Amino acid sequence: MTADTTDPSCKRPHHRLRALTALCLATTSLAAGAWISDAVEAWPGNGRTATPESAERMLEHPVTLETEACPAPFDATTRCGVATVPADWAKPDGRTPEIWFASIPAPSGTSTGVTVPFHGGPGESISEFAELYLALGPALPDRDMLIVDLRGNGRSGRLGCPTLDTAQWIADGLEQVDAVARCAQEVGPRRDDYTTVGSVLDVEAIRRALDLPKPSLLGVSYGTWVVQTYTALFPDLVQAAVIDGIVPFDLDPWGRTYTDAMQRVLGLRCERTTLCDPAEADARVRRVAASLAAQPVPFPNSTLLLTEGVFSGVGIFAIQYTFADYLTAIDRALDGDYGPLLALAEAWTALPPPNPLGGGSALSVVVACNEYSAPFDLDHKLAKRAADFERRLAELPDDAFGWFSKQGWVDSPWEQVDFCLEYPKPRFSSKLLPPSNGPFPNVPVLMLNGDIDLQTPLESAERAKTNWPNSVFLTIKDATHVTLTTSECALGTTLSFLQHPVLPDARACDSEPPPT
Repeated sequence: MTADTTDPSCKRPHHRLRALTALCLATTSLAAGAWISDAVEAWPGNGRTATPESAERMLEHPVTLETEACPAPFDATTRCGVATVPADWAKPDGRTPEIWFASIPAPSGTSTGVTVPFHGGPGESISEFAELYLALGPALPDRDMLIVDLRGNGRSGRLGCPTLDTAQWIADGLEQVDAVARCAQEVGPRRDDYTTVGSVLDVEAIRRALDLPKPSLLGVSYGTWVVQTYTALFPDLVQAAVIDGIVPFDLDPWGRTYTDAMQRVLGLRCERTTLCDPAEADARVRRVAASLAAQPVPFPNSTLLLTEGVFSGVGIFAIQYTFADYLTAIDRALDGDYGPLLALAEAWTALPPPNPLGGGSALSVVVACNEYSAPFDLDHKLAKRAADFERRLAELPDDAFGWFSKQGWVDSPWEQVDFCLEYPKPRFSSKLLPPSNGPFPNVPVLMLNGDIDLQTPLESAERAKTNWPNSVFLTIKDATHVTLTTSECALGTTLSFLQHPVLPDARACDSEPPPT
């Protein structure tokens, strides 16, 4: 039997990866819902979305730039500043937020393009992690780099709400539905200003105002959603795109790709670590889920409960990052001792205090509910939404969510499918909805995903393959969320592609030894 070598802090020994290791847990996947599929109607745009033509028309509105001193870790060659942009690109006659940027010149002094990276979230400030992207610069000597805090993040006006900023844990069940609704009310009508298309237009307007060359895009986690939107809206500008930890436009609204992936990845982890028998481990996890569904367990000295829903969320992270501890916690729980499982749950659900220049806590709510949905229509009143949701849930088979009961998965704080159930009806223009139905251009797109990633699992990531006609998908063995943090091959292939955008062979990383 070999020991589990997963490091829960995600720190790896390889020096080329060290600068990127914080990405593996810093980035998150979409917090709630997805575009409706399976013949369920969706509110967004009623089929109307942004197009390349509408994006160009909106960009006719001028923006202004103002230079300011750069913060650490940027050096004296970097130009930093803010761009004043319209809050509503479709009706640019109201509020004008300031979007922060840093423009880094090509190390060689000769630029053939500009690399534009996008971080995770929604609701994470890329300026907090700037040094991780700056570390890529020496490998991209002929590329400028443009780093932009997307609207609502960090130096671009962090969007918070008291409900989430004062929270000490990740809510689950109806408490989360209520928290989302309260946060939306606290943000007020401004919530309609926060869309991915709006952020893409901000970045493209800044690139044009700085007179930077054509962009190549790099996105991780939610950043992959941004990159795909950008590429579809500006097909004649984008030279190349890399998406790692992929969020496709077509996601199952019930999140079944996650529950399917958890069963698959548990089996892989058992086989590759030899710590467990796959069938036996599967049965044991199922028994713990059923036990918690019947009787939740209280956290020590707290009114909080370890529910089946919380347990499902813990598995997303623990199976990837602390597998040996997860197995121990399962075994102990079946013996009646929930202490280890409660400790894992506490570590996962605890929230750090907000950083004024960090990610916008409310952004994860407003972007999710502005752009994704669940099995109900946000155009409908709350009573009809709830009735439609309950009816559609009842129509699913009892085993739709693998280890978990239907209500247990609905209550998950990770992929809660009724997350936006009480969110106010969005009222922004359909021109600001991502072009989820294409058309998708012939831009070269490099796709990467770990085969044990449970934040953006292969079951959903691979759906993006059908959208991009000129793409290669690399599945990185034993890689968790965001392969650039653990795979030398993924990182090297990405950097080579960004410098010289020729797609690699689909098996380029098949022979790489697993991360250590």
